[in-house]
Amino acid sequence: MNLLLPTSYLPPISYVKKVLDAEHVYLESHEHFVKQTIRSRCEILGANGRLKLTIPVSHNDRREIPIAAVTIANNEAWQRQHLKSIESAYGKSPYFEFYEDDLRVILMKDYSLLTELNSALLKLIFKWLKKDLTITNTTAYTPNPENLIDLRSHWNENHHPSDCAPYQQVFSAKHGFIPDLSIIDLIFNAGPEAHRYLQR
Repeated sequence: MNLLLPTSYLPPISYVKKVLDAEHVYLESHEHFVKQTIRSRCEILGANGRLKLTIPVSHNDRREIPIAAVTIANNEAWQRQHLKSIESAYGKSPYFEFYEDDLRVILMKDYSLLTELNSALLKLIFKWLKKDLTITNTTAYTPNPENLIDLRSHWNENHHPSDCAPYQQVFSAKHGFIPDLSIIDLIFNAGPEAHRYLQR
């Protein structure tokens, strides 16, 4: 199974699961940037429920910007805000302290391109999962690719699969199980068992 996926900021669990199940993954590098999607946004579970973390991007006069050209607005203190929100959400999770430093190093680095940051985070996630990751960036935009399962539009605003097996979350007692959050929710809560969960 060969997949075509969008770039993603700290992607949802279902995204990582599909990468693990694929024979080869192609990452879309030439589509037009789609706002308010997993390309620049992730969801974590805070004390008040789902919390969206969005990377601010620099505005451009052009209406349609190729994803590979989208730059991060690093003049805004978004990194510290995201890290503070993540620590508030997962500081009491069983494995947060084991992974926090790795995440902080990448988030505090001033990447200029959104795709570069997302790729660095994806590599880190698969390092945590102890899985080799081979991804090919597309060389051109193809509306209807052949021999690829096209999932570029799969994760939209309301995509929250209900078939995810539950695991213990920090705020489960308050909110019940919330499925398909960012992969860091699973990793911070399940640690080394995260890989086994993803193989179900």
